[in-house]
Amino acid sequence: MNLLLYLASFLLRTLFVTIGIIYDICKIFRYSHFDRSFKYINQKYRRLAILVDQFGNAACPEFWNDILIKKESIHPFGIINQTISAVLGLNFQSGTLTKTGLWLNNALNYFWKDHTIKAAQEIKP
Repeated sequence: MNLLLYLASFLLRTLFVTIGIIYDICKIFRYSHFDRSFKYINQKYRRLAILVDQFGNAACPEFWNDILIKKESIHPFGIINQTISAVLGLNFQSGTLTKTGLWLNNALNYFWKDHTIKAAQEIKP
């Protein structure tokens, strides 16, 4: 039953968030100065990207743990409020990424310099 509830919420979220994002961007640019609009959108969607990253970490830790990190890792996926990027950074630092984990780590760092290390540094001890 909870799986059906999740699937329904996923479909509705996908539909309404897509419509809401388009509406939000149009409204911001219509009623605001371009520079302020761009700054606001940049900040807002960075926060949303972090939330999506945290959701992905919490939603399927078994998958990430199996394909991205070695069994001996002491930094597993699935800890609430941690991002996939941060856990990749922690495991990169401890040398416990699999080949797939190293590939993803390198891909993220290619587009955003030192992204996973910076994300790992944001984790509160």
